[in-house]
Amino acid sequence: MKKSAILGLVIICLFSLENKLYGQDITANEQCKKLGRGVNIIGYDEELWKDHTKGRFKEEYFKMIKEAGFSNIRINLHPFSHMDSTYKIKSIWLETLDWAVKMGVEAGLMVILDMHEYNAMADDPVAKKEMFLSVWKQLAPRYKDQPANVIFEILNEPNQKLTSELWNTFLIEAMKIIRKTNPTRTLIIGPANWNGIESLPTLVLPKEDNNIIVTVHFYHPMKFTHQGAPWSKENVGFSGITWTGTEKKKTKLTQN
Repeated sequence: MKKSAILGLVIICLFSLENKLYGQDITANEQCKKLGRGVNIIGYDEELWKDHTKGRFKEEYFKMIKEAGFSNIRINLHPFSHMDSTYKIKSIWLETLDWAVKMGVEAGLMVILDMHEYNAMADDPVAKKEMFLSVWKQLAPRYKDQPANVIFEILNEPNQKLTSELWNTFLIEAMKIIRKTNPTRTLIIGPANWNGIESLPTLVLPKEDNNIIVTVHFYHPMKFTHQGAPWSKENVGFSGITWTGTEKKKTKLTQN
């Protein structure tokens, strides 16, 4: 989403692997159930990342989200523009993330650290690979002592030049970095092609690691889900479109 909204609904389907890994206390399946409903937060509020006391997203919002019936927050992370020439993330950005994680955990929410630099990675994944891995080299040890309620999402919606073949190698390298300091941390990983459910068969995960929630994004019909979205050229001009799903489809949704 290329806009400055502080909250956005996460349209996401979740699957999980059952077995416990390295003696962890909770399975990915149990984590998946705990996630429930969630919202994206503070990804595009640039002022917040410079000084969270001046950002539009306020401390009281964490409690409001919990009281509104949500179970998780997904913090959209855009660290690339906050790195120096050696790919070290600026301290003020990290301090803001510390604040958001702390507030989320204290509010009783699951917290997803979502690496959201999918556009930059799609444009030139080979050139950006070191930057991408550097993010997890810094975030993984920083949050290694956080409770199990904190989950790492390795990269949102890999797409375009970040092909399935490339993504399957990138994710393994990122996982190896994370597992050095977070052997029992639950991870969220999705397939290439925008995490599209159609590309799920192309996703290759390590057989020895079962502490993974596999995510797929499903937005069909696009004219309905993306109507009026300023970042969607094909759908920005539409509004007032209702979903015309069959009673069978509607029943299936309410049952799930």
